[in-house]
Amino acid sequence: MRAGILLLAAALASAGCTARSIDDDSEYPTDKDIVAKLHRSEISFAGGDGSSYEQAVVVLGAVGSVEGVLAEYAYLEAREGEPDRWSRVRQTLISRERRMYDIIRVRRADGSERDYHFDASEYYGQ
Repeated sequence: MRAGILLLAAALASAGCTARSIDDDSEYPTDKDIVAKLHRSEISFAGGDGSSYEQAVVVLGAVGSVEGVLAEYAYLEAREGEPDRWSRVRQTLISRERRMYDIIRVRRADGSERDYHFDASEYYGQ
């Protein structure tokens, strides 16, 4: 899963998305940086449980798309457990009613699937 997150971060970076450094001089944040920001309450989650557009999880405090997506995955780990207990089936970015939503479908170890809706409007394209 970590390799998938890094691959996603690289893809976003090559698409012209930028992010500011958090704790060091590197250009992009790492999983460690996101966890540190979560512990310092610089990134938090609001909204609903992610079960629909209306109940989308809102990531607050993320700076840029890379940091926002990494925070989404931190949220998923908090809800679904360690990545060996679930996998990402797909991730889709959708524009709806002037908002940007990142929808991540996960497959649990028991084979069940669930979509998580994230309102990415605050950090998409930064």
